[in-house]
Amino acid sequence: MERFDAYMERCLYGPDGFYTTHGVAGRGRGDFITSPEVGPLFGAVLANALDAWWEAEERPDPWTVYDVGCGPNKLLRAIRRARPEEQRPWRLIGVDRVRA
Repeated sequence: MERFDAYMERCLYGPDGFYTTHGVAGRGRGDFITSPEVGPLFGAVLANALDAWWEAEERPDPWTVYDVGCGPNKLLRAIRRARPEEQRPWRLIGVDRVRA
């Protein structure tokens, strides 16, 4: 049986994969939208959760948060709008695959 991560890799990025052949995410031009694209509430909710986790870790400075599979980075932008970088020593880093 194929491992789930290998299966997802093939389905999304393989020769006949969703993103390889036609797939696009996003409002107005895409096949689907994600929670950050609906409005600012999802980013604000996650910013509140990040605040709680940051406090629980005794406010490390800096504190790095990764968004793996970030696409166009809308989630991290929503979090930054809810918690400007001047307010928190967070490093928000988006990681995604680059398509040619």
